[in-house]
Amino acid sequence: MKKNILLNLLLLLPFVVFSQVIVIDPGHGYGPNGEDKDGRTKIEITTNCEVGLRTRALLQSDGYTVHMTRTHSGNGSWVSVSQRATMADNWGAKRLLSIHCNGGGGTGTETFYCVRNTANVNVDIAWAKKVQAKMVQYGEWKDRRCEEDNSYLHFHLGVLSGYATGCLNEIGFVDYTSDKNKLVNNGWRDKFAKAYQIAIRENIPRPVSGPTNLSATLANCPSGNVTFKWNNSGTGWQINVSTSSTFDKYYLKWVSGKTSYTGPDGFIHNSTSAPLASFKEGTKYYWRIYDGKNYTATKSFTTNLCKSSNEITENLFEKGFKVYPNPTTGSLNLSFENIQEKLQVNIRNTAGILIKQETATNTRFINMEIEAVKGIYFVEIISKQGASIAKVVVL
Repeated sequence: MKKNILLNLLLLLPFVVFSQVIVIDPGHGYGPNGEDKDGRTKIEITTNCEVGLRTRALLQSDGYTVHMTRTHSGNGSWVSVSQRATMADNWGAKRLLSIHCNGGGGTGTETFYCVRNTANVNVDIAWAKKVQAKMVQYGEWKDRRCEEDNSYLHFHLGVLSGYATGCLNEIGFVDYTSDKNKLVNNGWRDKFAKAYQIAIRENIPRPVSGPTNLSATLANCPSGNVTFKWNNSGTGWQINVSTSSTFDKYYLKWVSGKTSYTGPDGFIHNSTSAPLASFKEGTKYYWRIYDGKNYTATKSFTTNLCKSSNEITENLFEKGFKVYPNPTTGSLNLSFENIQEKLQVNIRNTAGILIKQETATNTRFINMEIEAVKGIYFVEIISKQGASIAKVVVL
């Protein structure tokens, strides 16, 4: 059970304890003169630190406050295990993650936790199991074990002797060839850091405020995107779009026109866009931002894929431009009465794909054949002053 000294520590550090403080402990290091204090290999010492630094960067981008017991692998980087535990307590660690590499024969990853100073054993167990599970998943390791330290090792790990909810993860074995090859590879080190980041995300909430200044901007018809923008103090938000304000039946997690988001780290940051063709014309959509736990307030926008007033400086329809017949079976007439300039004519489908293009020069009439399937198409007339768009139905 936690001792009375912990209460005193909490009273002294209220501003730290109630923030999301993560302490990363890269195991081992070198003494003041470069001596190996623990009898560990260079691979262990450097890999622990490299993975720790990568994890810190990811967590800081999520808004966590992150401290490290060491940040380099040079001379003077060694810190005793008791000092590491004290550092975590003094920083008011919400979670302590001690990173190590294994040795002595074997393969795979394993995680240990300690409950001797713990008020809630289940919290420590859940944290250790989350780290183990994510390392197995992202690191593609053999799942060796997740155990209480004294029960398996027959002693308590010194770095876990403090009061922080902590665990020690042995990434892989430096003396097993396939494990070692992964430990020294920067691509794999990034994956190990990602495993730790996701474990922390899923174990305690990210300390970020909800997005602000949410907006949805529709590009000019007939092509372009709906661009969603927002501001927030952290990263890792998903955007959901639905035709229902309650989001109880159907929604899309949106990015780049895909109906499921698969961004560089599984999340989107501050803005994203989706093609207009993915939305129905004249439909009201609701959208909101999701951080994996909580939604922000719902916003809405209504599509009008042919609305181009924001882009037009001259309305050619008012000057006599006509498109007929409409609907049509494929033959289309364009009349340019009272328009005395060179015009470009584009015909696009609802996805914005160019079907046909012609230039009208010194003529007042064009006949065009739309060789396309039945549906809605857009005739775009572009002059030096602006553009006008007509919707045409092909039967």
